[in-house]
Amino acid sequence: MDAPVFVPGDALPAAPALAARGPRSVGVATLALSHPQQIDVLGSLAASEPVRGTRTLAAEVWYPSVHDGRTTYLDHLPPSAQDAESAPRPFRFSGRAARDAEPDRSQGPAPLVVVSHGYPGSRVLLSWLGENLASKGYAVMALDHTDSTHADRGDVLSSLRNRPLDIALALRVAADLERHHPLLHHVWDAERVALVGFSMGGYGTLLALGAGYDAAALAHPAFDAPLWRELLDDLAIGQPFYEDLVEAVTARVRCAVLLSPWGGSQVWTDAALARPQVPLFIAAGSEDDIALYPAIRRIFEGTAATDRWLLTFEHARHNVGCNPPPEALLTASHESWWRYADPVWDTRRIVSVLQHHVTAFLGSRLRDQPLDDYLDGALAAPAGEPWPGYPPRSTVGLRLERRRGRVASDHPPAEDDVVRDLTAATWAGLSQAWRAHRARGARAGGV
Repeated sequence: MDAPVFVPGDALPAAPALAARGPRSVGVATLALSHPQQIDVLGSLAASEPVRGTRTLAAEVWYPSVHDGRTTYLDHLPPSAQDAESAPRPFRFSGRAARDAEPDRSQGPAPLVVVSHGYPGSRVLLSWLGENLASKGYAVMALDHTDSTHADRGDVLSSLRNRPLDIALALRVAADLERHHPLLHHVWDAERVALVGFSMGGYGTLLALGAGYDAAALAHPAFDAPLWRELLDDLAIGQPFYEDLVEAVTARVRCAVLLSPWGGSQVWTDAALARPQVPLFIAAGSEDDIALYPAIRRIFEGTAATDRWLLTFEHARHNVGCNPPPEALLTASHESWWRYADPVWDTRRIVSVLQHHVTAFLGSRLRDQPLDDYLDGALAAPAGEPWPGYPPRSTVGLRLERRRGRVASDHPPAEDDVVRDLTAATWAGLSQAWRAHRARGARAGGV
């Protein structure tokens, strides 16, 4: 008998209680989003002045459906340094969702979860999350951020400017699609939303929630490149354009999940981090050398206006959030392998743990489900004892912390000296990786 096929998001035998798929069948559809009269960042860099055009994005949407099915997802492997002249290599992998299936509306409109991938990444990089949440009664819209995917990676400035704008666009379009889309009408509730951001997606999520740039951040030497300050100034705290964007997003968003979020040592002052108001669930590896674990801790400590949790995978690096390595990587370079894999952790176990905690976090905040014990009960568990929902002996390597939001009159924490020392090095590394990519045509590195 053939072994069962494992697809991203299938729970492991020792997975915690909330990791398994829910009772609902899952449908999936691909949408095209359009945003006219936007700054074309790559075109602006080529012209040495701001130019505008229509920005288009693809989105993958998972939702409860009336029947089960199987599908395949398309993604790309960026070339490594050894084959720099090659184009990104397409590959496919399996999913447990019925393509364009009739939605199941029997339980009313579903809460909406908007997912933002890393740099580079894709709308199917977190298919484990989209399918799992849809099986539990959510609708999930995962974006392809143009200029930032495995297939079309461009200058990082496009990601820095466009991530919060893309998220705001998705929320605005979702409200219209909910009323008028021929397949997806009345599937989700566009006023009951959570955001999920992996790596650079975490940066964009925090920007969309109000943690904008300020004069001190924009004065950093990293922004000295032509057009950088000019194109990022629209995202500065106090700018009407930016404040209107934040108001539109926060009117709908009730909570957010940040997976290995990038930007904690590079972008925000303490005052900026103190602006987001929605509860946050953060997960990261203690040896993250891309987003930098001390910088992620700075986000956790600095988002002082709201309740937040930090789940740490001890000794893991950056890939806390993406799909497990696809089969296509078994014959790829080690550079491609490390885009998905972790040197210590089985990424399938990482996914199972995240499914459990994200289910508890979103369920309690979007649906008022009594699931908080799966979060706070873990904080109270005696050392060596299993956390609520975990089999015995299965929490080794995990650490969960919580901080409660403080009132505005409290003093914000001082900036971490370690993070301050890392700032210049991490910006230099990102710039160096981009220059090397541009020089050789490769897509090395990422956040």
